[in-house]
Amino acid sequence: MRVTRSLTIKQMAMVSTVTLIIVSLFILLQLFHFVQQRRLDYAQQMESVALTIRQPLSEAVLKADIPLVERLLATLKLSGVIARADIVLPDNIHALHNEFILEKPVPALVSHLFELPVSIRIPLYSPERAMRGPLALLVLQADSARIYQFIRVTVATMLIAYLLLALMLTVAISWCINRLVIRPVRHLALALKTLAPEDLIAHQLPLLVGHRDDELGQLIMAYNHNQQTLGSIYNEMYCKASGFALPSLPNEALFLALIEQHSKSVENAAPLAVIVLRVETLQETHTLVTDDQRNILLITLVNRIRDCIDASCVLAQINHSDFALLITRDSHIFRTMRLARKMTRKLTQPVTLGQFQLHPETSMGISLHEKETPHAKELLNRASSAMMSAHYHGKNQINVFRTGNGDG
Repeated sequence: MRVTRSLTIKQMAMVSTVTLIIVSLFILLQLFHFVQQRRLDYAQQMESVALTIRQPLSEAVLKADIPLVERLLATLKLSGVIARADIVLPDNIHALHNEFILEKPVPALVSHLFELPVSIRIPLYSPERAMRGPLALLVLQADSARIYQFIRVTVATMLIAYLLLALMLTVAISWCINRLVIRPVRHLALALKTLAPEDLIAHQLPLLVGHRDDELGQLIMAYNHNQQTLGSIYNEMYCKASGFALPSLPNEALFLALIEQHSKSVENAAPLAVIVLRVETLQETHTLVTDDQRNILLITLVNRIRDCIDASCVLAQINHSDFALLITRDSHIFRTMRLARKMTRKLTQPVTLGQFQLHPETSMGISLHEKETPHAKELLNRASSAMMSAHYHGKNQINVFRTGNGDG
């Protein structure tokens, strides 16, 4: 299966998206803060300028000296931030209006978000304090175009700065994630992808350097533990299905399959021979010894049998006391009998189990794979029949199954 969308691309896209969202929030927060500061600065400047002409402007309004009022208002133009000035009477009547600069249009959304234009109201009181309320209000309005230009410059500057910061953060975070997570995961995926089918059960992943105490290390250790458990279960099931667990020998079903396989591959060669041997001692001591002692006795007997045979022979366990031996090379009757006598001498040697000393007794039966080519089951049954005949003839006897004459 090919990787169509790499984790590197996915994590870079995710990191970039999250970084851009966070950067956008920072830009908005700082932009509103900077604009609010600029609004306060303009308001303080207009208030300072208005206070310098407040007293003479109040006297001029009281005397209704319009030319003097206009000259005083004209001095406000020098501040550079005031776009217009109005004299408003208490009844909200605009008595005088003066525009210092031609205001440029500002987008309605910007005006709504940042509450433009910035304006202040300065009350004008009578010098004699004869009136309770103010004579009029001096309304000053800042140049919104200047604030809009400040917003554009600020946004452009922060965008360039924060986008560069976002790019550096994305590259740095992506490199760290790629090194800490994606490369090890890719290494593990490659190791599992190239795994041979015969290594599936016993496969173990190597513990990565630097990841022994993190989640990847836990993942690898859990995988290896599960593989060990699976291997144990598989071996146990295999032993139950194909052999005995303790001496690691094939069972009867697997032994018959091996006979069929060898009989088909050596049709024109020397005949096969099957020996079935029974260790009487394994039956007689079943209730006299412990399980551990029985296991020691069983392993000892199996090792003695293996000492007598070579790699061309196949040893199997039929039941708890019977064994079968398939001879695939030099299986003539004389050599087979010589092997059987050798195993009898070896197996009947004393075995010491703690305070007990046992003298094993055996019975052996031999059958040959002849030209009529009997089935594997028939060949095993003939050897078993010959073994039973040897058993009835006495201790440590060997009998050969002969066609036509029965057991001989």
